[in-house]
Amino acid sequence: MTGMNWSGRTGFFAALSGAVVISLVAVALAGANRSGSEFEGIAPDALRSETTPLSRVEVQTIDGDYVLERNETGWIMPEKGNYPVVPEKAEMLKRSLDQAITIEAKTSLSERYDALGLGDPAENGFGAKLTLYPDETEIIFGVKGARHYARQEDDPRAYLIDQSMPPFHNAAWWIDLSQSGLPRPSFHIKQLDLHTSGQSRRFFKPDRVWLDGVSEAPVPPLTDSALQFVADALSGFTAEDVRAAIGLAPSVQYRLTYADGTIGIVEFVTDKGEIWTRFEFRGTGDWSVYDAREFKLDALTLSDLLPDELTSTRGE
Repeated sequence: MTGMNWSGRTGFFAALSGAVVISLVAVALAGANRSGSEFEGIAPDALRSETTPLSRVEVQTIDGDYVLERNETGWIMPEKGNYPVVPEKAEMLKRSLDQAITIEAKTSLSERYDALGLGDPAENGFGAKLTLYPDETEIIFGVKGARHYARQEDDPRAYLIDQSMPPFHNAAWWIDLSQSGLPRPSFHIKQLDLHTSGQSRRFFKPDRVWLDGVSEAPVPPLTDSALQFVADALSGFTAEDVRAAIGLAPSVQYRLTYADGTIGIVEFVTDKGEIWTRFEFRGTGDWSVYDAREFKLDALTLSDLLPDELTSTRGE
């Protein structure tokens, strides 16, 4: 400092003071952005308490509403005929909610929520509104690009969060309707009884070709192919949706006898222009996933299961 004149000293201290002020402001802003940002209020009791754990999640989106609910055996979806939620996905939801931390404060202006995917779905916004029980905390989550955002219903401030949340807009994501999630008999079908409103027919397959149940002669090639399509579709189908059975009378019914003695009953019902399928299996194995439920299959699978060569009631 020996050679520094008063003017130089003044400039030095002014610069130092300015740097300190800037640092303090930066710290204050960082603290403001982090203040309350760990989302302790998401549902701490529901997520961490041993006596009142997270028990129900109501999800509202512009694509539709659904519920995730915990019972004595795990998580289920009431709108899907109480179909079980994939345990790993239920755990992912709980972990994401528990660990969600805000890393940057965003807008408090409601007109800018949609830019972050946080618009209220009740007002045609693209956010996903969650109500968490037992304490009924309400949070709206949004996605914009690869970033995830959140805002609490009673707080106008939106935040960038450091957690990737589940795809709330896709209700079917929570359940497994694939071949691995829908068991079916592993043995081949040796007898098929077909019942429609206008006919009943029986077919046998003791070896490689299907036989007519009355004449016991090989069926025509087109019928043989149709029956094989049915058998293949039943062994490899996946479903697009599921619901509780509503008791409509079937337009088509298959009664299947498998080589191991398992009996299968497959029924097709038409409701508001859509075809839903009921399955019942009697034999060794756990078939409870089909109990009191109807499944929506894709159009290609339905065309294989309801070929014109066997029935003309498709789409009635």
